[in-house]
Amino acid sequence: MRTFRRPAAVLIIGFALIASACSGGDEAVTAPITAPPAGVPDTGISDAVADELLDMLSDKPPTTSTTTPEERAITEAFITDLTTTYFQAAAAGEWEAVYNASAVEFQNTCTPEEYAAFTSDVDEPVELTFSSIEIQVVGDFATGSLEVSDDEGSLRVEGLLAYWEADGWRMAIDPCDVAARVTSGDFSYPVVLTTTTLAATAADNPTTDASIPPELTTTTLAPGGSTTTSTADITGPDPEGEATTTTTTLPPVPLTAADKSAIEGVVQQFLIAEAARDYVALHASVPPLFTCTPVDTAADLSPFHWSPTTVTFSDFTITGGDDEAFATFDIRFADTGEILTVTDFGAWEWGDVWYAAVHPCTWTGLEASDGANNQFVIDLMNDTLTLARSLYLGAGDYDIPTATLNALSDDVEWVGTADQAGTGKVAYVDNDQELLIITQSASGRWYCIAEDALLGEHYGSAALAPTVDTIDGCRSVLMSNPFGPPVP
Repeated sequence: MRTFRRPAAVLIIGFALIASACSGGDEAVTAPITAPPAGVPDTGISDAVADELLDMLSDKPPTTSTTTPEERAITEAFITDLTTTYFQAAAAGEWEAVYNASAVEFQNTCTPEEYAAFTSDVDEPVELTFSSIEIQVVGDFATGSLEVSDDEGSLRVEGLLAYWEADGWRMAIDPCDVAARVTSGDFSYPVVLTTTTLAATAADNPTTDASIPPELTTTTLAPGGSTTTSTADITGPDPEGEATTTTTTLPPVPLTAADKSAIEGVVQQFLIAEAARDYVALHASVPPLFTCTPVDTAADLSPFHWSPTTVTFSDFTITGGDDEAFATFDIRFADTGEILTVTDFGAWEWGDVWYAAVHPCTWTGLEASDGANNQFVIDLMNDTLTLARSLYLGAGDYDIPTATLNALSDDVEWVGTADQAGTGKVAYVDNDQELLIITQSASGRWYCIAEDALLGEHYGSAALAPTVDTIDGCRSVLMSNPFGPPVP
């Protein structure tokens, strides 16, 4: 078999790198390349693909750890477009766009100067076509396979392609490693390749009289994956102009009982740790791809009020195959008694170990944002309670006209019934000696205070409004004070 070595073609193969050996972190932001490296001839290929790629980076489909199947389908379509546009930009020599589309984890291992040095000596851009594209999003990760072709031939690429970062999806590729492979022609990396080349001359494809050993060479990604078998053509006619690589695609390997047990265990580990604010256990349940640590997470989330609780689960329904799976189940929170349904929680196998498909650094950022939103609500409700108590001392009840409350601030709106409460709307429901204050944080969580002139206050927080939208409901929440000191 003749394997083509043209640098542009090698570049295409290089993009199939699996992100198992990444280092760096989300903390630093590497400066972009200031100018495309020299040495790429102008062949008339439009640079519009670079503009399209950079535009896509600002498009932000939701993270997918808890999204619906419909939302996941939208994200998978987005990743398909992002992946093909990424390849096209690289084939066109649009290096700055390629670099900026790589995940921060990989940019941090590869400075712009190093990358420019690698890419300064490349062959001319080429036109690409794509086929057999299959993308699957699991949690915050996107894996897939595709056929990439140019005028020399085609190849198949499989592996981790992208994952979610704080500001959107990025390609899970080390740009310097890819560029180094372009110049070295190094094919030794753990992906399944199917390379079909078209012969140009008889010298490239020896005749049956040539001394070609008949051994078979097989490269396999994982059990149940695609297997590529190449053998020299020594029995047929002169293979000039013929393809000599064959591919056998095996059916997906179904999940075993052991797989399902491991998936259920790691998903439970993540959610139990999240509910208990056990950041060590939480980080141990996600893939070992990231540099944010339990210490980092604890420091980032320490300024906010949290109320740890325990959770229990219903039976799990687990679907998937090979190294990707989705779990659907009910989860019950001990503090509120609420039962919520979780649909298609992603799990991913890495190095024969199952992990929750969640980016821990992204999760921390989202939790910190929610914590800040919750803190605003907590401060607002405490201020409202202080005002109500001061007026109670003068009037003997909690009856404050809604118009009076709304005259106090333009930041929020006070309403008179619980069903009117929501984000930016605080329900003040007075009943002589009793008072209910309820509102929703921008995080989506509901907060309440049930005040009684004799019993005092009771603080509550829940995922659903009906849990806490009455005085009795608010008092039924058996959590530690969500308005008290932050968790140490």
